[in-house]
Formats: sequence, structure tokens, C-alpha cells
Amino acid sequence: MNKILTTAFVLATICFNSAFATNEISKSIISLLEQHTEFKKVELLTHIKEHNDEMAKADKAASDAHYFELEKFLAENISSNYPDNIEFIISLNNGKSFTALLKKSSFMSPEFNIRSSSNPDPIQYEKGAHYQGIIHGDSLSLCAVSIFKDEVMGFFSSPGKGNMVLARLDNSAGDVHILYNDLNLKLNPEKDCHTEYDANPYSLDELTPLNRSVVNCINLYWEINYDVYTGQGSMSNTTNFALGLFNQSATLYTNDGIPVQLSQLYIWDIPSPYTATSTLALLNQFKATRTSFSGDLAHLIGHSGGGGVAASTSGICASNRTYSMCYSGVHSSYQNVPLYSWSVEVVTHEQGHLMGSRHTHGCVWNGNNTAIDDCGPRAGYPYEGSCSGAPTPTNGGTIMSYCHLTGTGINFANGFGPQPTAVIMSRYNSGACLTACTGGSFCGAGTDLQSTNITTSSAYLSWNPALNAVSYNIQYRISGSSTWTSDTTSNTFYPVSGLQSGYLYEWQLQTVCSGSNSIFSSSVYFITVPLVCNIPGGMSSSFISSLNATVSWLPVNAAIRYIVRYKSIVSGVWLSDSTSGTSITLRSLTPNTDYEWQVQTVCAGEGVSGYSSSNLFSTLNAGSPVTVLLKPDAACGKDAFIESNSNTGMTTNNFGDNPDMNALAWTVSGNLAIHRILIDFDLSFIPEGSGVQSAYLSLYWNPTHSNPGHSTISGSNAATLKKIIQPWDENNVTFANQPATTSVNSVQFPASLSSTQDYINMDVTSMVQEFVNDPGSSHGWMLTLDNETAYRSLVFASSDNPNPTKWPSLELTYVPNLNPCKQYQYSSCEGVDALIGNAQAAGYDTLNFGDSWEFDALAWTYSGQKSEGRSLIYWDFSEIPSNAIVNSADLTLYWVPVGSNPGHSNQSGPNDASLYRITSPWNEHTVTWNTQPSIDTSMFVHVPASTSPQQDYTLDLTSIVQRMVNDPAGNHGLLFKLNNENYYRSLVFCSSDHPDPARHPRIDVCYTLPTSIDEENNNSDLIFEHYASKGYMLVKSQKIFPAGSDIQLYSIYGKLLMYNQSISGNMAMINLKELQSGIYFVRVNYSGKVASKKFVVAR
Repeated sequence: MNKILTTAFVLATICFNSAFATNEISKSIISLLEQHTEFKKVELLTHIKEHNDEMAKADKAASDAHYFELEKFLAENISSNYPDNIEFIISLNNGKSFTALLKKSSFMSPEFNIRSSSNPDPIQYEKGAHYQGIIHGDSLSLCAVSIFKDEVMGFFSSPGKGNMVLARLDNSAGDVHILYNDLNLKLNPEKDCHTEYDANPYSLDELTPLNRSVVNCINLYWEINYDVYTGQGSMSNTTNFALGLFNQSATLYTNDGIPVQLSQLYIWDIPSPYTATSTLALLNQFKATRTSFSGDLAHLIGHSGGGGVAASTSGICASNRTYSMCYSGVHSSYQNVPLYSWSVEVVTHEQGHLMGSRHTHGCVWNGNNTAIDDCGPRAGYPYEGSCSGAPTPTNGGTIMSYCHLTGTGINFANGFGPQPTAVIMSRYNSGACLTACTGGSFCGAGTDLQSTNITTSSAYLSWNPALNAVSYNIQYRISGSSTWTSDTTSNTFYPVSGLQSGYLYEWQLQTVCSGSNSIFSSSVYFITVPLVCNIPGGMSSSFISSLNATVSWLPVNAAIRYIVRYKSIVSGVWLSDSTSGTSITLRSLTPNTDYEWQVQTVCAGEGVSGYSSSNLFSTLNAGSPVTVLLKPDAACGKDAFIESNSNTGMTTNNFGDNPDMNALAWTVSGNLAIHRILIDFDLSFIPEGSGVQSAYLSLYWNPTHSNPGHSTISGSNAATLKKIIQPWDENNVTFANQPATTSVNSVQFPASLSSTQDYINMDVTSMVQEFVNDPGSSHGWMLTLDNETAYRSLVFASSDNPNPTKWPSLELTYVPNLNPCKQYQYSSCEGVDALIGNAQAAGYDTLNFGDSWEFDALAWTYSGQKSEGRSLIYWDFSEIPSNAIVNSADLTLYWVPVGSNPGHSNQSGPNDASLYRITSPWNEHTVTWNTQPSIDTSMFVHVPASTSPQQDYTLDLTSIVQRMVNDPAGNHGLLFKLNNENYYRSLVFCSSDHPDPARHPRIDVCYTLPTSIDEENNNSDLIFEHYASKGYMLVKSQKIFPAGSDIQLYSIYGKLLMYNQSISGNMAMINLKELQSGIYFVRVNYSGKVASKKFVVAR
């Protein structure tokens, strides 16, 4: 049987304190008791006796807290049936209990609806059961409770005792609920209210309470920013959060007799335009974006900024609607403990500004230009005006005070206080635009917006009628353009004509009512039918490896997607894929196979073009798959974190050698600090054109950090791994000079599930394939939090960490391209070439011309004396394994269009020349005619005589490059000289110092990789001892190594990594500490014999 409460105990305690709230809710509860109204007994919470880890974490945020398990069946019953009055019972862990007497809270306007940014129609939502009331036996108390099917939230306030907050723990796996006193919070959320100070004092009339006859309501339009939505995790959670928050705020207004109701709730479930980080900037973005709204006051609520700001203290019925807008930065939780009382206070406070009230430490009160309290100055915020000596509240501050920043606190039972309440009600009474609380003037929005009967130049727009609509404003445009076309109609349809064919259009609808307008709806899109659905052109194939190829084409007007089909030329079986872009990567192809592909356009209305003609490509030859684990140490690893904190100068500090790397948003000395992670792995050992089958990045939490583990104090710490597109240096990178990134193929790091979570095997295959396709773009990754507002973090160990098991790792499997090609066309900084001459009259024979624009072979005269010119050039082929088979090496030289003697000359006879292999070292910036290196005249390439002064050359250097590759130590480049050095004749080409980079010498080398080198041992007296843990190998001989013995170190594919000709005695040590994980060979040449040993390095 439901309990019928008597009123004797309540009436005995009634004593309304004129200094604080008018206690309208307490009066209504007492009235119900006097009428013997039935209160349904409700006990939804079961006390939890044994604390688990999440409760222990919460204990660090709020002391003396109580934890409960929600009886969801009972909660769902209350939420669905919504009884008018309940007796809400909470049993505490000390054997005591308390009861709240609650009545139904009606804060929604009759036309209330919820809309989202992704859907123009009102969304369905769980209304919940919302209540307000008092604590049993305490008529000066105040309570608000919202009950949903899976959570309960609310507060219970009593003068002098603080605010008891009830809510579900954030991220609670078991829906654990907490009850705590906000005076016991170990974190005081800072409030920095940026509302402009107004020094004009209130008149005595404004400060005098009025006899009020409440008929009209202040309608509030609430907009929830995207960061709140992402923090809550779903539309239903965000809706519950907003409705529960509004119920608690509305309870404070109602208790002081200030009538408010929620007219509309708008939730951003897609990224919003409100991206600023300060409250004032967010308010300005809100004012610029939300140019109309369905309410008297508009309120944007988000997580960023902290604190809040109101556009004015004259928002009720302001002629300029931007003066009726405010922003509040609310906190979600601290150590998973929800901070509802702070959120309730800040939203109520900022709306209080719009309704006319200033801060209680402003010198505008009491009829004598003094302050109500001194909480602002005691918290470090000076009096607003010329006054001092205000009293300190003894039982907690009021809504418009800064007492929460002091030990006094703000007690909700105190409400606004009599003077701010009087001011607000004075503005309310003069608000001519306010409408009846029962509705009637609410301006609804049209629903079910449709675009039909679409042709090449027209469309038919329609919608369902809106409440109280007089007419409708329509605006439409080509999507992405800057100018709208507008019109007005009294119908619920609108035929639009004069459109362009094949374009994406968007349109929006606004309801016009008598005296007010709705906001414009979210955009609705349609595409006009194209006149012709064209076949794509400009097809090309690029980034071809053994397993993948990227195919692309030019965009087609009115295309909504493209279908690509492809097959091996032999199989005849088409495979297909589709994309909305103009390129796609075809994956899992067969190595060394010829493919053809075609593309088709799909236009608006699903019209299709024909397929294009076939475009061909061939996948590269491939070896067997190779799996490598890269886990470099401090010497080889490349990682860093960067920090932004302008007030402490951290934007220019480098953190390249820290044992940890963090993506975080925190505060340092009160300033927001942002960290981002940069990491790169050396992939140069993978042959260009190889196919990457898989690549998995693993990062490990760092137990040695000052704050070990990840943190989600203020919300999700999800992050995004993006590809870096510019070079960076580990020991010089800072926040100020950080490299640029791209979000293409980015990888999402989900929010951590625990503070000690390792992020294992994050799939980065697509990005690693891009690095292999284009080695010049391989600059690694940057990890950035998706929400860079304090307090949240991901804390990982770097390669400088003392614990090797915590170093970042990249495990990848690739199919090596056995027939790669490399192009060498150096810039002026990288190129090694020089011109030498012997004109003694000019002293040229002793001068260096390493920076000359020209690469010449000539014979001329200078001051009547013979003058010869030769050139030297060098390429570094060390990237090519020394046992590679060079299939082709083509050198291209470009004639000089501008110079002292432009073009080639054969004035006195043929100007044919030769390129000779240089056999001794030389230096680009010191070599002269007199110091020119020696050459091998038996190894050369013939350069034929020119047939035109303006002739480019392409020369076959295959044989001579093969020699350079086989013998890297003996590669000193080539010397270019005329075969007949009798004047007048010349070949004049551009060098790598020419101002036009496209005319620099270019050599294209294609080669075949061996699958491995062989292990052999023709020396039975050699012993190989590999000390893996110490990072070296000993090669021992029973005899003394004779002169000319050498040791060579190779990768598994034959790339020469080390060459040592100076071994002596009977033992040699090879340092292996710099090697990454992989398979290697060491080879010893000894007395005409060869011995090699395969070994494995595992990091």
C-alpha cells in the first residue's frame, strides 16, 4: 500500500528565510501533504557493500561517497508510468536512510521537440520521469530527480549542508550509481565567467520583490554541442543528460518563482561549427550560426572553454536576438565521478545573466551600490565596481555568486537570493514578448522534408505542416556555394525551377509564425538529373606493386559514384569495386600478372554511362613473403612528443629523448597543455614497389610516467593516427615547427578501457603501403587526441624508455618486389658533379667548378690558348643490394638552353665523347684539372656526336652501373671527356646545379633482386660465434688472417651493409647493435676462399 504522509512534522519546521530562496516548491509539497495526497513509495537503489576498482577510483575524487546498484526493472516502471508524486527512499551504507518527497516536474513546453543536426525531423526519445521536491523533514531543502530506464540523476540540497549529487558513474560497466556531497569533491572546477561587467546599479524598484502573477514563461532553446554528444556516446545518453540537467536547473528557477520551460532541444550528432576553445569565441560562433531559434533565450552547452559567458544582462525580449544568447562549458566527470552540480550551477548562472542578474560581488546591489557577498574577491576575482567589505555567506552562496571557488560553496537550496530574484522578475514582468506557459505562440518546424519529381532543371519540395505556421521561408542553393536563393509560400509544397542539370542542391525550411520564426531546418539534398552521364577520361595507373595498384580518372559532372571493374588479361573474369572518389586501390592482386581495368560513371537517378576502354598495368615480380618486427632502441628509434603551452614557452621545446610519449590535454600552472606524439620507422630496406600484406603498430602504456597510465577524467581519450607529410627531426621538432599531416587512411585509436591498456596490433597496412609506394613521403605518424580539452591522456613508452619490452613496435609482412626501379635526379644540394678545365691563362687548371650550371665535355680556346673541359659525376647506389642484377640503367642528359655557349658544337669536327669509370676518390668542391682522379680506360660508355645543338641524350649505362653496384667501395662515378680534344667542339649539358631541376642529370636503374644469398663454408678452420644478447659476432680462425682478407655484412636480399678490409690477427668482432630485427649474412673472404654464415637479429 502506498504511504500517505501527514504534515505535522513538516509544518513544525517551516521558517522561510528571507535571505534566500522563496521555497515555492516546498510550499507546493506542504500543500499536497495538507490535502493528504498519496506519494508512491519508491526505492530504486540498493547499497553496494563491497567496493570494486571503479569505486576505489571514484573515492579519489569524492570522499565519503555512497555507491548503489540500480534496480532497472523498477526504474523502467517509474519512467514509463510516471506517477504524479513519489516518496524517493535512499538507504545509506551506515544503516541510515533519507527520503525525498517529490512531485512531477513539468518543464517542457507543449510544442517541445528534440532535433538533431543529422535529421530535420523530430527524433523519438525516452521522456523519463522528472521530479522536484524537498528532503523529508526539511522544508528549507530542495531536490530534483530524473529517472530513466537505466539511470537516475539528481541533487538533494539543504542549507548549510551542501548539495548531495546522485548520478551514474561515468563509463561504469555495471551502471553503478554514486551519491556524494559536492563539498567533498577533491577537484574544484574553475569558473571563468566572461559576461561583460555593467557598472550601472540597480534601482530600489528593481530590487524590491513584487506580487507576481505568473502567466507567461521564459522559453529556453538549448543546443548541445558535438563534444558533449561524443562524450556521452549516443543520442539517448545525450538526451538523458540534457533533460536531467534542465530539470535540475529548472527546479532552481521554479523554487524562486521564476517560470521557465524548455521549448526545443537541438543536439549536434555530427561535427558542429562550434570548434573554438574559449567561451567567448564559442558564443560568437553560436551567434553567427544560430541566427534564429524557437525560444526567448538560446543556450549553447559544450565541454570546451570551461565556465561560461552571456551576451548581455538584458536578454529577455531584446531587440537584437544575439543579446539573448549564452554559452556554458560544463564538465562531464572527474575520475568517472559525474559533476552534475557544477553543470547545473553554470547553466543556471549564465541564463541568470541573460535574465538580468549580475554577479553578487558586483557593486550594484542593496540600493547603495555595494555587493551582496565577498566570494569573488576571496577567490581572486576583484569586486566589480568601487566597493568593499561585503559579508561572507555562512550557509553557502547563491547561484550568481563565486562562492563555489571558496570553501563556502554554492548551496542550491539558497537559490538566487531575494535581490537577484527580484531583478529577474522585474525583467520578466516587463517582457512583452513572453507567451503563455500553456503554449499557443510556439513556432513549430516543418517535418518530413521531401525532394521529389526531380528533373534536369526542376524539383518539387514538400513538408508536413508546422504548428502555428503562417507561412514558410525556403532557401536553396548548389551545395557548397555561398549564395542562397530564397522565397516564401503559405503552402506546404514548393516547386523550384531554373536549376542546373547534374548538380547537388541543398534546401532548408523555416516556419514563419505570428510574432516569431522557427530556426531553419538542417539541409536536405537532391541532385538534378544530368543531361548526359559521361564516361570518365584521364585514366591512369600508379603505385603499382606486386599486390596492389592505384587506378584513377578525371571527375565527371553529376557523378554520385564510379564502378571499377578489373581482371587479369588471361583469366577473363571481371571483379568490381565502387567509390565516390576518383581513385581506388585494387588490392590482393597476383604478382607478375598483366591486368586490365575499366571505369563506369553512376549519375543522379542511378543513370549510368558505358564502361571506358581498357587501361593496362602489370603487377611487379615478387619473392616470398617476409615478416619483420621493428622494435628499435634509443639509438635507432625515432619518436618524440610535442607540447603546446604558450604561457610557459613549451611550444618551442623539444622532447625527442623522453622515455615516454603522450597524447594528452591537461593543465600546467593553470594553462592548457596539449601533447601530440610523433613516431617513424625506417622502411628503406623494403624494395620500392613491394606489396605490404599487413602492418601492425603496437604502443605500450608507460608505468614510469609521473602520472602512469591513460586518463579519461573529463571524457573520452580517443585519438587519431595520421600520416605525417613533411620531414621532421627527432631532436629538433617542437609544437611550433611540427610537420603537417593528412587524415587520408588515418587510423582511429579508441578510448582506453583501462589506465594500463596496451594498444596492440593497430592496423596501419594502408599507410605503410603508401610509404613503400613513395619512399620520399615516408615520414611516419602523428597521434592526436580527438578532443584536446583537459583532462584526458594516452601515455605510452618511447624507444628511449629503459624497459625494452615497452618500446614501440611495427610488425609487417611484405612481398618484396624482385624487379624494382629507382630514379636518381639530384637537387643542387644532393647532386655530386663538377666541371674541370685547363685554361692556364685564366688559371682554370687550379680552380674548382663544383657549383657550375654545366656538365660539359669541350675543347676550345681561351686568349689564344687551348682550353679543354671535362666533367665528373657520381651517384650513390648503396640502396641497391650489391648482388642485384642490373637490367637497365639509362642516363638522360639535357642540353643547356641558356649559357655562355648554349647548345652543342661540332665546328671543327665530330664531338663524340666517352663516360669513363673513375677509379679513385674525388671531392665535388675541391677537385680541379690538376687533381682530377684516375680512370679505367677499359670501362667506358660511348657518347655519339650530336646531330643538333639542342639535343638531349639518353645513354645505356647498364654494364658500368652493374660494376658500380657489385663493388660499392669502388664506385667513384664517371668522367665525361671528348674523344678528340682538338678545338672547336663541345657537348654542353645541365648539371645538378642548374636552376631548372627538371633538367638535372637523371639516371633510371631497374634491377632484379635475388631471393637470398647462399650460405657456404669453404673454410673449415673458421668459427662464427653469435652473441645475440650482447649484440656482436666473433669470427675466429685457427690461423692468422692473411693480408687482403675482408669481412662483409649483408641483408637477406644481398644489400651490403658493412665492408671491413682491415682485419688482422686470428679473430674479428662485428658490431650488430645498430641492426634492426631481421635475417642477415656475414661473409668472409680469406686466402681465395669464401665462407658465409646466416644469423637472426631479434629485438
